[in-house]
Amino acid sequence: MYLEQCQTVRHYAVQVHPARGAYLLGALDAEAQKYDPFAHMTDLLFALMRIGVPYRNGEDICYAAQEFCARFGFLGFEQADVQKRYDDGSVKLYRGNVLCEKALLPTQIEQLFRPFQRELNRQHRRTQKSAFQALSAGDGSEEPLVPELDYSYCERVEWYGKYGAQLLQRAAQIQCGEPFELLIGNAEPVFRCENGRVTRRWRFDSLKTACDIGFAEMLLAEVPAIRLCKRCGKPLLTNGTRAAYCSTSCRNVENVKNSRRRKRLEERSRAAEPLL
Repeated sequence: MYLEQCQTVRHYAVQVHPARGAYLLGALDAEAQKYDPFAHMTDLLFALMRIGVPYRNGEDICYAAQEFCARFGFLGFEQADVQKRYDDGSVKLYRGNVLCEKALLPTQIEQLFRPFQRELNRQHRRTQKSAFQALSAGDGSEEPLVPELDYSYCERVEWYGKYGAQLLQRAAQIQCGEPFELLIGNAEPVFRCENGRVTRRWRFDSLKTACDIGFAEMLLAEVPAIRLCKRCGKPLLTNGTRAAYCSTSCRNVENVKNSRRRKRLEERSRAAEPLL
């Protein structure tokens, strides 16, 4: 459990697996930084939805996902999506997840979430060999080789695009007034009483679950912090206003369309009027 904080490191890289595509990897030598995701929830959701736009259009999102992780860390699908464990050691992934629903054995989970495990083992052997050679030579001053990237924990780049696109779809349903069910991962509310005031916090198992909670709570606000542009569908920050367009260009184009639409309706209305 993350309890009430998430963590990130400064450097992330993208590694392409020949069979499974691009993965995000965190650097080993960077010191982890902890933060409260709910204090940055608007920025978190906005960044994810912005990743969802190019993903939905079939564009590359590697750099955007890498930048997201440098700011906020991994979404943590590995922790968030385990719904049920079976006697044979297999698990079933959460049904609201963007991955899959079938039961997976531990070896299959290893292949899915750690596609570079063989590379990690190779680097580990190389590190041990280098350290042994240094000791055999009687020179203990040299540091053993250290892997630059941690291949044992990584996430697929496409997960960030899928999740961002999922948030965009939900936001569009909200603006259209369509009902739908919000699903979140493993989370529980925690209530604290300090100085006679009760506050609510959340314990969650991943950054993804925290984002699910933050998105649901954003819907309770009278004016949502994020809204979709009425013209292009891109996310925009409302800043407490009822802004409807992401840019002046979109607003002007929509105003011209509305003006032309009103003009056509007036012309049809005049043409339908009976002659005296």
